[in-house]
Amino acid sequence: MFEYHWGIADWRKETLPANQALTVWRNMTSDVALPPLVIRFDNSFAAGYTKQRYVLNTASTSLPATCERAKQYVFTTDGMDIHLQGR
Repeated sequence: MFEYHWGIADWRKETLPANQALTVWRNMTSDVALPPLVIRFDNSFAAGYTKQRYVLNTASTSLPATCERAKQYVFTTDGMDIHLQGR
């Protein structure tokens, strides 16, 4: 499970099963700057909650928004730690 929001909007929760993709997008007009996309999640499989927070780089694309056309990030694991890496 992770949470994200654009700019100052409310946090939204998402669950992403292993080996699955999710496109997170926001419809914008050309005269408005895209607000930052912020994501947070527990970055450890250990007991307790270890919050990790990122401000992500995004990409503008025409509709339909697809994973192939967007800025891509991948959750990876290393032992007990969870990371988010850009592609």
